[in-house]
Amino acid sequence: MTERITPWTSEDRQQLEAVGLSLAEAERQLALLRTPPPPARVVRPCTLGDGILSLDPADLPHHIARAEAAAAAGRIGKFVPASGAATRMFQSLLAFLETETENENEEVETFFGGLPDFAFAPVLRQALDQVGGNPLDLQATSPESRRLLLQALLAEDGLGLAELPKGLIPFHPYPENSASPKTAFEEHLWAATAQVRDRDGRCRLHFTVSPSHVEKFEAALETLREKIEKETRSHLDVSFSTQSPATDTLALDGEGNPFRADDGSLLLRPGGHGALLANL
Repeated sequence: MTERITPWTSEDRQQLEAVGLSLAEAERQLALLRTPPPPARVVRPCTLGDGILSLDPADLPHHIARAEAAAAAGRIGKFVPASGAATRMFQSLLAFLETETENENEEVETFFGGLPDFAFAPVLRQALDQVGGNPLDLQATSPESRRLLLQALLAEDGLGLAELPKGLIPFHPYPENSASPKTAFEEHLWAATAQVRDRDGRCRLHFTVSPSHVEKFEAALETLREKIEKETRSHLDVSFSTQSPATDTLALDGEGNPFRADDGSLLLRPGGHGALLANL
């Protein structure tokens, strides 16, 4: 095995400094990645009375009234981590689209088997029509027709779902309007009008998003705002923030050294939800 080294070149130091990572923090991360702590030992499951509290139904009106009073006073808002990218969701499909092979793995086959049932199916039919495909044929079987479907679904000149954040993917169909499925982002906006609305109709929401998706979320908000506010007689007070790059983490290669991109720079990955405490 190659000896584990931590070179920390001048370029490394500049890169870490640029994102706000100290050398000491980089060393700490490497130590944890190389020698991770033992996993937590599960003693027993949570059960009613042992980790799970059951509320007395007779007390529910009291708790609901307190929550409604807090909302009316403007003391409640929604905080939603929404920086997840959809690329990983479509990884197998993108690999199939970008290769010339006719072989499909199980994930690709499962996707096409259930394609007509996805919430975005009606929107995909419209996109297919624009790229010269058959908008009625979502059960294509040949590699050529399936690549055309994926092009319309994932590529930038189609629906571009592979480049969207997960929160903006058509996800929830409704029987009364199946042609316009709702995104998770839209669902949060509607839900906020019932959950956090204050006595003046103001609904406070905050979304953490990736820097590359801020404009997409802002555009989606302006598209949805008028309809939601008009139907609910409320005002959406929405703000956005991005995760600090200072919470990024290093990655290791197979030899336990810092993983590097093709250009030799350190690969830094966004931290988990705990990294959003500063945003909260």
